[in-house]
Amino acid sequence: MLNEHRGISIDGRGNLIVCDTGNCCVKFISRDGTISKILSLRKLWKPFDCLCYEDKVFVSDRHAHLVKVFSCNDGSFLYQFGSRAVDVELNEPGGLTTDKAGHLLACSGGNHNVHVLTLGGKFITKFGEYEPSLFCFCTKYAVTTLSSANLQITAYKFLNSCKKCHNNGQGTKSTSFIT
Repeated sequence: MLNEHRGISIDGRGNLIVCDTGNCCVKFISRDGTISKILSLRKLWKPFDCLCYEDKVFVSDRHAHLVKVFSCNDGSFLYQFGSRAVDVELNEPGGLTTDKAGHLLACSGGNHNVHVLTLGGKFITKFGEYEPSLFCFCTKYAVTTLSSANLQITAYKFLNSCKKCHNNGQGTKSTSFIT
């Protein structure tokens, strides 16, 4: 059924959405356990994480260096952004989440940072660059928004660690809490 499953999300109908990296697709699994929909065997190379937001499914396609967006209703491909774009160059995108302002946050593992984008893919800012002399942010693997509106970012390579980030009104501030 699933081969090398990665990111998961839940749509508005209670379906589980799972990135099936080994089969290069995203599967919608209904509450009774049946596969109700499969997103594009031809549009995805290595789906890593998915996020259902406003009737759209955002999928980080790690090896294509893109975020691809599909309709949550019928599974049709809508648009993509990331690779080779002027400001939005995503290198091995991983975890996806939204912040309280409705921006998309995408871990860009190869760039060692997290990109903040509009839902249409327009670059807003980024944070978490690799700093070898400080806590090693390294490859960003996953990001989630906590109920407090803080972010939790999991990084790996060189150091296995987590960071909890918050916006203090003057930029993003982070604290290491697991190493």
